[in-house]
Amino acid sequence: MIIWIILILSIITFISLLIIKKPVQRNILSGISIILLIISIFLLIANLSSHYGMEKITISKTKQIYTASPQNTQIKMIAVKKIGASNIIAIYRENPNEAEATAHFTPSNKILESIKHTSKLYIVNENLSATVTTKTTKWEYKSKLYKALFYTQETDNVVKIENYINIPSNWKIIYK
Repeated sequence: MIIWIILILSIITFISLLIIKKPVQRNILSGISIILLIISIFLLIANLSSHYGMEKITISKTKQIYTASPQNTQIKMIAVKKIGASNIIAIYRENPNEAEATAHFTPSNKILESIKHTSKLYIVNENLSATVTTKTTKWEYKSKLYKALFYTQETDNVVKIENYINIPSNWKIIYK
């Protein structure tokens, strides 16, 4: 909507400067429209460069995970492959009734660019159950007014995604 406001103010400025004949009306209307046009442009620049009208929010989700070992064994384990400095691929079950464990946190072509903002790590602790905690930080509009002014397209505005795997100390970690 801010683009439309800038366009309308540009038209009003053009009309007031070139079409209105009386100097007093021309000066008042063109002065007001130029000031509003400059403010609108600065608001747009502030939104694009420093996310004016937005705030960072963090959403945290935790879910239990299950062993990657066959269901009929007593050994509980997770398979981990380290990729780069802060990324891993982990193999585990999301449901205790799944036939086979699946790989998680594998990059896809669709989100290849967002890998820069995603980190995964595992922590061994004294928990009784294994869990995955996903913390997603993203930009969100502060109010409906800011969203109405600056919203242009459907984007998730994700800043970073952090995945923490909490592994109980009695689990085995298989490194690949």
